[in-house]
Amino acid sequence: MATVSGIPASHVSTMRLKGAYVSGIQSTIDLDYGCDHTLTFTVYTDDTETAIRDITGYALSFMVKTNLADADAAAVITKTVGSGISITGTHHQNPNSNTQAANVAITAANATIAQRSYWWELKRTDPGSETRLAYGLLNLGQTVHLT
Repeated sequence: MATVSGIPASHVSTMRLKGAYVSGIQSTIDLDYGCDHTLTFTVYTDDTETAIRDITGYALSFMVKTNLADADAAAVITKTVGSGISITGTHHQNPNSNTQAANVAITAANATIAQRSYWWELKRTDPGSETRLAYGLLNLGQTVHLT
C-alpha cells in the first residue's frame, strides 16, 4: 500500500501540489517493495486550493536518487511524460470539477531497488519554465509477501 503524507491509499496516492511554483511542496512517500504504485499529482495555483493549474503539455520529470548530490544519470528511478508519466483528465479551474492530474507509474520492477529511504522530486522541465513542483523522501519498505 502506498501512502503520501501519512494518508493511506490503495496503491494510488494523490498529492495536492499547492503553491508549487516557488520552492515546491515537500512530502514523504511510503511505497511497498516489489509492488505497482501510481502517484497522482494535482497542481493547484496557490495555497488556497481554490483553483487548479492547467498542466496540459507540461514536460515533467520524476526522479528518485539515493543521495541528493548524485548525478541525474545515477538516479535509481527516472520517469518522464510518455515514459512513466501521463497527464490525464480534463482541466477545470474549479477543484470540484477538475479531473486533470499527472500520474507517475512506479512498476513492481522499479520498486525492487534496495529497501531504504531515497530522495524524490517532481519537476517541470520545459525550457524557461523549469520548476520543482514537489520533493521529499521516498521510503521503500518490505511487505509480508516476498514474491
